Amino acid sequence: MRAQCVGGAFYGVGMSDGHKRPKTPSYLVQAAYRIFGETCLRCGTERPLEIAHLRDWPTCRGWADSKTTGPVLSATWSAALAERRMHMAYSRFHDLGNVAPLCANCHTLYDSPQYDDVTERDILTVRNAAVRRPDVLLRAVDFIGAELAGRPGRCAHKDTGERRTHSRRAEEIATFAPLAWIRRGYTLGLDLGDPALIITPADAPAHYHLVLDQGMVDLCSDELHRCAPGVRRWSPLLRTAAAPA
Repeated sequence: MRAQCVGGAFYGVGMSDGHKRPKTPSYLVQAAYRIFGETCLRCGTERPLEIAHLRDWPTCRGWADSKTTGPVLSATWSAALAERRMHMAYSRFHDLGNVAPLCANCHTLYDSPQYDDVTERDILTVRNAAVRRPDVLLRAVDFIGAELAGRPGRCAHKDTGERRTHSRRAEEIATFAPLAWIRRGYTLGLDLGDPALIITPADAPAHYHLVLDQGMVDLCSDELHRCAPGVRRWSPLLRTAAAPA
């Protein structure tokens, strides 16, 4: 089975049942707790916590199908199209912009069709309120810094020659939602520090330029000492608490 990074997460391409809901990767769980904290966004309960998806798997599959319509030219074409749909659906479903930490009770009330106590609008409201809080946004800056710098164990997939085949594109995709939240925070006038940052990956000669109030990330191969004199280098802003078991 060939493996790839999709949307910042690791999964095996060629899943036996493309309609079966994919398991939430541990990467996404840890990222959500790291950014949003260790309490339910709706009621504030500390445990037991779970990761809820705002858009469910059938909705994400339907969206991917609608974006990849066209004639079936051959069996090979059909297989490639099915794999493309899986990539798109998976990336949309397991995206930081599509998840929120909820306690087991709130999660059940939200997901179960037999209850109408908690709606998608309710969860979006509390999630959007959270991403306007300076503490959440500072943790989001730390998350972006850690991802672009190269978190240990970030990706384990290799090609058939046992060489590491990771593309830096995966880290950049993982930062899309946090960058949008941080940019909005600057427009709201929140004190999030100097928006210009440089991040140096541990395993690459290049470095990243971030302009947080514009939501910009650029990979630069110029010599660091000549590239942006005076621009601050990223270092963790806050202590990251361990995620709940």
